[in-house]
Amino acid sequence: MVLLFLVGNSLAQIEKPESYRDRLERARRLRIEGHVEEALTIYNAMLEKSHRDVDALVGRGYCYTRDSETLDHALTDFEKAIVLTPTYIDAYIGAATVLRRQGKWDEAGQILLKCEKANANNPSRLRYLAITAWRESQFILARRLDEENPPEKGREILSRPSRVSTSYSYHNLTRNRDDWHSLGAKLSHKPRPDASLSVGFKNWWRYGKTDWSARFGASYRHSYRTSLSYDGAFSDKGGFLADQKHKVMARRKLFKRARLGAGISFKNYGNDWSERYILEARQTAGNFFGRYKYSWGTDSKDEDVETHSFSLGYEKELRYSISATYTDAEETIEIPIGADDFDFLNEDVDTISIRVSYYFTHATGIYLGWTYETREEELFRRAHSISAFHRF
Repeated sequence: MVLLFLVGNSLAQIEKPESYRDRLERARRLRIEGHVEEALTIYNAMLEKSHRDVDALVGRGYCYTRDSETLDHALTDFEKAIVLTPTYIDAYIGAATVLRRQGKWDEAGQILLKCEKANANNPSRLRYLAITAWRESQFILARRLDEENPPEKGREILSRPSRVSTSYSYHNLTRNRDDWHSLGAKLSHKPRPDASLSVGFKNWWRYGKTDWSARFGASYRHSYRTSLSYDGAFSDKGGFLADQKHKVMARRKLFKRARLGAGISFKNYGNDWSERYILEARQTAGNFFGRYKYSWGTDSKDEDVETHSFSLGYEKELRYSISATYTDAEETIEIPIGADDFDFLNEDVDTISIRVSYYFTHATGIYLGWTYETREEELFRRAHSISAFHRF
């Protein structure tokens, strides 16, 4: 009896072989959580056993979409899966995503229509296509599919629709021999993938005074290409901070991964308003990107001002990014601080800033920033900032 007990106990401790479905689910979770290399190892092993494994082909294809340099490999996997299983929705969506990121908008639209046609007689598949279309920012298709095939109650599109962040910055001013500090927090929420809302606050400690501002934001994306956003802020005091800030931007993605934007910004200081018009352009090539921003108008003292900003960066989706920005601006502002009021009148302001982001997981990460500012070619400010965020 003792021997039988020991043998049975030993057999119970032997791990059961991992099933195909369990292995596939493990790879999927690793991919979603950003552990792409580990997921690729599993998918490659599965494809070595069967090169016609469409689930592994699609999973590996989505791994390849994480890096702009491997988009062609991703498209090859998705196209193979479509040939093997013409009704495989995730394969169509993956292929459309790759084509969209490559700037091939017409081809991306055609492949989604092909997917809808292949699954036309299956409402449940079309509902799934709608969910995936929402997640992949194919909003026009998603809205139409929802209208034609009403979704089930309790449908979940975004697993982590909210994001909270906290930030701290330290500014050392050499000309005025003062240190500034700021502390802020922000909460963002997406009630649906094409819309977002945000609210936040920021406290400033400068020249022995405390100022705070409340911030609000909203955005809407009509399609993957077109978006509209609003950002606003209200402060308890004028002077250091504007009493009000309002900015509206419209953006449009074009061919070859280019994006253009235009907008207007208003700031109120007591009875005075500043008004600026904004133009911006962004171009992505592989994992590299460049951005140019130009604004012009009048400041709160009715002086003509303009700003040029240039950025270059490198980013890996949900892993890390680094960017450097140079800004050449003009500024005229009066800062009342009691007996020591002072002005920045028609000053030439040059700023160099570096920003680094790093994801610990697919939901949690940090931003680090460094800024070096000169006015009239003399050092004025050095700043350091840190921000942490979490999606839930």
